[in-house]
Amino acid sequence: MLLVEDDEAVRRVVCRALQREGFTVLEAGDAEAASRIARAHPEVDVLLTDVILPGVDGRELAESIGRPGLRTVYMSGYTREVLSKDGVLPPGTHLLSKPFSMQALTDKLREVLEADAAEYA
Repeated sequence: MLLVEDDEAVRRVVCRALQREGFTVLEAGDAEAASRIARAHPEVDVLLTDVILPGVDGRELAESIGRPGLRTVYMSGYTREVLSKDGVLPPGTHLLSKPFSMQALTDKLREVLEADAAEYA
């Protein structure tokens, strides 16, 4: 998993919590670092990204990585309008509103991973 969050304190807490839950986590503080990591680690199959990043939004980051099958979960303290003009998220878009509990985060990630596994079963 690639975790992209520009707030270092939030990134560290989320990373540690996910690692305790058994996830392998690579972390980046901005889109440029995230792109480098994604290129260097083709095994990354989940992108967990803040919606608002310096100079780019999480949706643009996910599109720029351009990896087929990359599952993306967005984190945001803002409303759905950040990801969609009409407030309706496109099908398959996963959004976790901040603040969230670590349980809510791991539940969302497992939901996304299980849904994907069921699709290919």
